[in-house]
Amino acid sequence: MFENLIKMLFDEKIKYNILSLLNITIGFLFTVLLGKEFGVGNETDIFFYSLVIINYLGLFIQSIWEAFTPNYISLKVDDQKKSIILYSILLNNIIIGSSIIIVLYYIIINLHMFTISEQLRNYLNIYIFYILFQNILYYNKNVLNLERFYASYYLVDIFIYSTASLFLIFFNVKDIVFIAYLMITTTVIAVIWQFYLIFKVLNFKYSLRLYENWLNEIYKNSIKYKIGTMIYGVKDIILVSFFTGLGAGFYSLYSYADKFASTVSMIVNAPIVNIFITKVNYFVAHNHYNQINKLIKRVLSQTTIFFSIASLLVYLLLPSLLQLFFSEAMSENDILIINNIYFYLLLFNFIIIIESPYAKTIIAFKHFNYMIFINAVFLLIFSNAYLISTVYKMDYEVFLLFLSIAQFSNLVLYYSKYKSTEKNKRKIG
Repeated sequence: MFENLIKMLFDEKIKYNILSLLNITIGFLFTVLLGKEFGVGNETDIFFYSLVIINYLGLFIQSIWEAFTPNYISLKVDDQKKSIILYSILLNNIIIGSSIIIVLYYIIINLHMFTISEQLRNYLNIYIFYILFQNILYYNKNVLNLERFYASYYLVDIFIYSTASLFLIFFNVKDIVFIAYLMITTTVIAVIWQFYLIFKVLNFKYSLRLYENWLNEIYKNSIKYKIGTMIYGVKDIILVSFFTGLGAGFYSLYSYADKFASTVSMIVNAPIVNIFITKVNYFVAHNHYNQINKLIKRVLSQTTIFFSIASLLVYLLLPSLLQLFFSEAMSENDILIINNIYFYLLLFNFIIIIESPYAKTIIAFKHFNYMIFINAVFLLIFSNAYLISTVYKMDYEVFLLFLSIAQFSNLVLYYSKYKSTEKNKRKIG
């Protein structure tokens, strides 16, 4: 029995956990070097604010294509030529959508329809172009993952952040705007490599097509999926508002803590769930519903154990790591706050770990309307917590507990929907 447990935990997927660990370690190194170069203050706040803005704007572009996975797998099974056409059409749509958002950004900024600080505007005037290459990169990562190029999912990020880290090590970067140029350049190079894999290795043929009638289902489902994601994404804006209200640099402290907590989650969860996504979509495409429950149990047995061990280890080592890397840039109180925020974010991330396979299965079953409902419930709970915090003084510990409560509601609803769907599918089968 003990041997079976070991085999289940340490199967062939461990190599992708190692790649994920390397990816996150290099990403963390970049964050550390950024903190050492610019400290905790307005410039690092600009970097983290811009990430939130670009990621949120990216949701509009992803609403074009992100629900393509079930359809892509179905086409690969029934008509592979159509799946290649699908790739080109959605790629063209992403380029057009990104270009429209970039143009709209400059119109809004130049007409002074949205007021931001001069420093943030100068940074975003460059960084806004990142939205195009970031979304192509993200789309290609998903396609290559479905084509079972699992390692490529991590290799592109490893390249981007290792190159950026080397620049910060060997060059004296005094202007935060340089980071915008750096991220765009490295991402462009990574996208070129992805295109090599797609068009040369996989032998995809590029098409200039922009639309086909049979894409309507993908567009509708992607919009529904992204509406749900955008509703959920409002939590990031609420977190920015709450922690910014606590004082200058406080949001940066939260961001560093979140980086550590999400790092543990990504190392443990992302490699296993990425493979799970491909398998569960193939199971649904082939009507092998009886295999899904076994797959979910296997995934959770790995992710929950790995996460518990890794998160506890990081929690014990975090104060020493922060002291080692940020002793000059952060005070002892800053380090204490980061460690404390990290502790409360662990519960939030643990809930996401358990939720992930159920949520991805719901996507495979194309229950996108239900996703909107689930995320609306989440936002209702969390936004009410924020409103309460504006009236009554609320410690960030309590606020982060409300975040976990809202996430737990998602877990309960995803699990309930999965069980009812599984029951119906078995009856039909």
